Amino acid sequence: MGRLLFDRVRGLADGDEGVKKSFEQYGGDVEIMCKVYGLPVPTYEYRFARPRQWKCDMAWITQRVMLEVEGGVRSAGRHVRPMGFVRDIEKYNNATIRGWHLLRCEPADILKRRQWIWDMVQIAFNHNWVHQADVEDA
Repeated sequence: MGRLLFDRVRGLADGDEGVKKSFEQYGGDVEIMCKVYGLPVPTYEYRFARPRQWKCDMAWITQRVMLEVEGGVRSAGRHVRPMGFVRDIEKYNNATIRGWHLLRCEPADILKRRQWIWDMVQIAFNHNWVHQADVEDA
């Protein structure tokens, strides 16, 4: 459940390549967009709260920025059903407590608002965030 970037994409391999391929399928070539914006390429499906199995769709680990693409928003998918929504609240609150800067979008944004997504990531990178030095994920 929730292992792929988009609820509509099925059958892709687990791990980095599956998320990367599904993101590219919807018009957002991550490596190209990162190069255009001068950003490092993210880690896909990064587990940020071990021993929990929570993963974020994309993470820039050094900058502590994560991007979640919320699939199924318009089709009553997991993220908007009651239990999925409640689980996401727990996951996102834990990410915030651990010092992550959480950005969220929906798959349609990748096609229609691509610049907006990468602008958000760039702003998060350049913002003077206050970090708690002793927060660790491992």
